Amino acid sequence: KNSIRIAEQNFYFTYWKDNYAREIPFIYKNGLYYIEDEYKIYGWLEIDDSKEQLKPLNKLTIEKIQMKGIPLAGAPLSINGIIIAGAPFHRQSAPPTN
Repeated sequence: KNSIRIAEQNFYFTYWKDNYAREIPFIYKNGLYYIEDEYKIYGWLEIDDSKEQLKPLNKLTIEKIQMKGIPLAGAPLSINGIIIAGAPFHRQSAPPTN
């Protein structure tokens, strides 16, 4: 399957059905890859965790987040500018199509 799976912070504020927000098809043409997204891409971020700085949420952090009323399924978070990784979201419904 010629697609990439991506995690997007601001793509339809719903739970993900898997460990990614959505799949975007791509094509390979003349030695280059092209993303065929129906939405305009404003930027791209790739996380290199070669230093293994991303860590799962610990129980205390999860409890603090839940006390603030934030629904949490072990979601990846950034707290005080520090990226903290948890279990993936689970999307409950598909995004609307245009």
